[in-house]
Amino acid sequence: LGAIGACVLFVDTPLARAMPGWIDGNAAIAVLERIAYHMGEWTLAPVLLGIVLIVAGRRWWYFLFTFTFAYLVQAGSVEAIKWLSGRPRPRELGGATIFCGPGVHEHSFPSGHAAFAFMFAAMLSAWWPRGKVLWYSLAIYVALSRMVANAHFLSDIIMGGLIGVLSALLILWRWPPPRRAEEPVAQE
Repeated sequence: LGAIGACVLFVDTPLARAMPGWIDGNAAIAVLERIAYHMGEWTLAPVLLGIVLIVAGRRWWYFLFTFTFAYLVQAGSVEAIKWLSGRPRPRELGGATIFCGPGVHEHSFPSGHAAFAFMFAAMLSAWWPRGKVLWYSLAIYVALSRMVANAHFLSDIIMGGLIGVLSALLILWRWPPPRRAEEPVAQE
C-alpha cells in the first residue's frame, strides 16, 4: 500500500505525461493493446474458462466453483473502490491525478483489467503451478497495456493486481485445489 501511495504522490502524473506520442498512432501497439484489453476483460472469461476446463479434466467443477467466488470477490472489491475513489483516467485530465470522491462517474482506480488478470493468474498458478511464469507474465502484459493505453496510472494497475491476487488467495485459503495422487504428503 505504501508503494501505491508513493505512486499516487510522486510517479503517476509524471509517468502519464511522459508517455510518448508515437504510441497513440502506432498500429502494432494498438493491436497489442486490444488483445490485452480482451484478455483482462470479464467478457473473455468464458473463452478462458473453456480452455482451462478442457485442460482441467475431472477437477473442472471444483475449479469453476473456486474461480467464480474469486471473481465475485475481485469484481465486487474493484467496483466498490472505483465508486468510492472517483479517479479520472489519465487521458481525461492530461495525466493529472486527483480523486473526486464517491459517486462520481470516473473509473480509473483501481484497474479492473489488472485485477481480473492477476486473480486469474493466481488461480491458475495454484491449480497448475508449472505455468506460473506464463500466467503472471500474461497478467503483467495486461496490466502494463492499460497504462500504455493511457487508461490507468501505475498506482491503478498495482492496486488492481493486489486486489486480484488477494481475492484469489482468500478463496484458495478456504477452498484449495485438491491434491494430486502423485504429490507427496507433508510430514508434520
